Parts: sequence; structure tokens; C-alpha cells
Amino acid sequence: MMDRPIFILGCTKSGTTLMRNLFDGHPDLFVVPFESHFFQNTGRWIEYSYRRTMPRKMSVEEQKKGLLDWIDLSNRKAAPIADGFTVGRFNVDEARKYLMSAKVSNERELSDAYTNTIHVAVHGTEVPVGKDFVEKSVENAEMGSVWSRLYPEARFVHILRNPYSNLVAMRKYGAYQRKGKYPRLQNAVQAMGNSYYWLYRNLNELGNYHVVVYDELIADVEGVMQGLSSKLDLSYDGILTTPTHFGDNWGGNSTSKTAYSKVSPKNVSAWEQEITPLEIDLVNRFFGHVIADFGFEQKKPNGSTFIPATKERPEIWLYNRMLKYYI
Repeated sequence: MMDRPIFILGCTKSGTTLMRNLFDGHPDLFVVPFESHFFQNTGRWIEYSYRRTMPRKMSVEEQKKGLLDWIDLSNRKAAPIADGFTVGRFNVDEARKYLMSAKVSNERELSDAYTNTIHVAVHGTEVPVGKDFVEKSVENAEMGSVWSRLYPEARFVHILRNPYSNLVAMRKYGAYQRKGKYPRLQNAVQAMGNSYYWLYRNLNELGNYHVVVYDELIADVEGVMQGLSSKLDLSYDGILTTPTHFGDNWGGNSTSKTAYSKVSPKNVSAWEQEITPLEIDLVNRFFGHVIADFGFEQKKPNGSTFIPATKERPEIWLYNRMLKYYI
């Protein structure tokens, strides 16, 4: 049962939510409708900067409670820019009743029970026989080897966005959280480093691991999804070109707040007009190998890295200029 899940991996604002929602309508899959953060909520040590969690010793009952608390929070709190679209979608009482009564003796059984709990919370029943599940959480890359141990037949899809574009998107995400003020870049750069490190390592160590370049996906969604379906041993369905969430059209979670009805490459190069000299310098300094190895065009800083960005306060300016020395 659910022996061949698909795990989506990738950095924050790299296109992982889009990829998950492209799978949403496939008849052979149950797509978990939010980032389930299974490992974070069950006491694992997570290094990913946006979800960093120190290890905790937890009983099975405490782990179940952690997972249920996350379902409850996701049912109450919206965070559309950060993939929080599940407010009012879960029957929390039924979820609690199901998971607390589930017999669990190991981590795989807990994962299966959690997946079934989410399905119960949404549809009232366990995942139907014959369906596998799709799950995406931003810390999945560093947990790939654990997922592979729990599910030896698991399939992995790693979304890779042009690092320059990815950093701009993450900076805009940080500015959105700070009411338009230019943010510190440390978390973004560290998150990218974590995701790239595990991308390289997973490619060497895990089987059935596939990299999808975001820029290529939105330029040719039908061709990329058709090719990916073949690699994943998944029947191709035309619905894979249309992102949906809970079966409804999904308009995106871009920091530009621009909704769309279909995948479009319209804004794929917008970052070139928005990136700062410092951001180019940081990408070149820390991720030049990613630029070269995956065929992206290397950029040169378009001005002095000491020029303050728009709405970059003096203390943030100093903090960001020191990143190259202490990250």
C-alpha cells in the first residue's frame, strides 16, 4: 500500500508548489495538499534554514500530537505566499480520531498513518487502494535518504530554478513578510546552499531521482510533464499541464501576487530587471558551480555591490555586505 510515493524536493520559491499542483488531478495519485513537514513535526533534526528544528526525543503519542497540531494550524491559518491554502479544508476532529487510534510501531507506519489521516481529514476515508501519494516539503531534500529507506521504491522530483531568479524570489518573499522592507539575505542564501548540497548528494546516492528545471517547465509544461511521467512510470494524463488544488484551478503563490489560469513563461525573465549587484555577486560566489553544471548563463554584477538596494536600511545593508565573509 502506497509503496511508490513521489516526493517533490527543492528550495523555497523554486516551483515546488507548482509541481505538486500539476500532479493534483492525476487519477492514480493522492496529492497531499500542503507541506506536511513530517520529519520536523516528529522530532527530526532539520537544518533547512526556514524550517530549522533541533532534534527532540518524542514518544509515538507525542509525534502523533505534533502532526495533528500541524493539521490544526494549517486548517486555521492562511499563508498563500508560503503555500498555505488549506484553511477550513480539514475535518480536524476526524483526523484526530483516526491518527490517535492508528497502531504504529515504526516510522514507516507513522508516515502511512499520517498520509491516511490527511486523506480522512479531507475526504473522510483512507487513501484508496491502488493510489500512491505525492508530498512536498521544502526540507525534503535533506531527508531524501530517509524517505528512500522508508519507501525503497520512492520516486523523487527535484525542482531547480535559476539561482539568480530563485534568490530574487526569496528576497521578495522576505520583503513581503517585512512590509516591503529589503530583508536580510542570510536565510535565503543558506536555504539555497542546503538545497543544492543535497541535490548533488542525492543525485549520486538515490535512485529514481529526477531534476526538473523550473525555467524549462514553464516554457514547455506539456513536454516536460510528458517526459517526467515516463521517467516516473506514471500514465500521462493531459490534466498534468494544469495546476489545481483540491481539484480547483490554482492561480499561483508568486510574490508578484499575479494569478494565472495556466502555466506561462511570461515572467520567467523578470528577475533580470529586479536583481541587485549584491545578489548577483552572492550567487556567483556561493553557487557558481550550480550555474555552470546545470547550464545557466552566468551574470556579472550590474553595478557596485555597495550600492544600497531599495528600502534597505543601514543595519541591513551592513549585515548583507558581511555575508560573503561569514556564511
